[in-house]
Amino acid sequence: VEQIAYANSLGMDVIVTDHHEPPEVLPDAYALINPKQPNCPYPFKGLAGVGVAYKLTQAMLGQPPVEWTEIVAIGTIADLMPLSGENRILVSRGLEQMRSSAFPGIRALMEVGGITMRNVTSINVAFGMAPRINASGRLDHAGSAVALLTTEDEDEALRLSHGLDGLNKERQQVVDDIVQEAIDQLLTKTDGSRVPDVIVLAGEGWNVGVVGIVASKILERYYRPVIILGIDPDTGMCKGSARSIPGLDIYEALTSCKSLMDHYGGHPSAAGMSLHKDQLEAFEQALNEYAAGVLTESDFIPVAASD
Repeated sequence: VEQIAYANSLGMDVIVTDHHEPPEVLPDAYALINPKQPNCPYPFKGLAGVGVAYKLTQAMLGQPPVEWTEIVAIGTIADLMPLSGENRILVSRGLEQMRSSAFPGIRALMEVGGITMRNVTSINVAFGMAPRINASGRLDHAGSAVALLTTEDEDEALRLSHGLDGLNKERQQVVDDIVQEAIDQLLTKTDGSRVPDVIVLAGEGWNVGVVGIVASKILERYYRPVIILGIDPDTGMCKGSARSIPGLDIYEALTSCKSLMDHYGGHPSAAGMSLHKDQLEAFEQALNEYAAGVLTESDFIPVAASD
């Protein structure tokens, strides 16, 4: 809101594309494009951020280059969006294009990941390509992934893809270390008692770029909504990521205690937030009080996602 107001004062037009749950106060932008806005008539609400951006290109160009669906497929899968409805169509078209990809960077990424180009699937993208692309933003700078996906030079594409492969290996080790620290912290906190309905764990030095992955791994182990936060030792500010189970809309849960946070946003199943460490105890208590009124014992029984 504040930044776009400033842009407006400079005479700039700003178009926002997004797919998160809209907050109460929206910016005064030239256009807000998000199918989850209350009055948006667009029939499919489950687009990934990249899908919303692609819709904008369709509106501007009519027929954008079909190879752009490759980027849409990678982004949709990497953002863990359900592969149903329009997402399924876009990803299917993108994978079809990827089998003879027009992008040197995508071809190089498949080579580094040991993926057979003519048989590439959504599983290959999810486990072989997306983690390497995401590693750049988590441990370094997302610009290297952008450079990979936009380069037209085969040699540069190979160099960048190998660099991302190295970063991904480093990311895996960082995640493993934080997961172990988080589990140790949880065991100390519970001291043999019942695991809380919502697990909230925070640590100094935890890399905020990977806390979402850590939250997913802790959720897999305990099948509870999980929030993992990294604490800045200098400022005391915490930045975190949440992952939830189907029974708890984590965005609604966060909204119930929004006064304790500086900022938050996300979806029913995943979210991000920032708050001061002095608020952590009250934050954890408020979330568990909210969850107690929503969750039942059956919600803690793992279920397989269906299409």
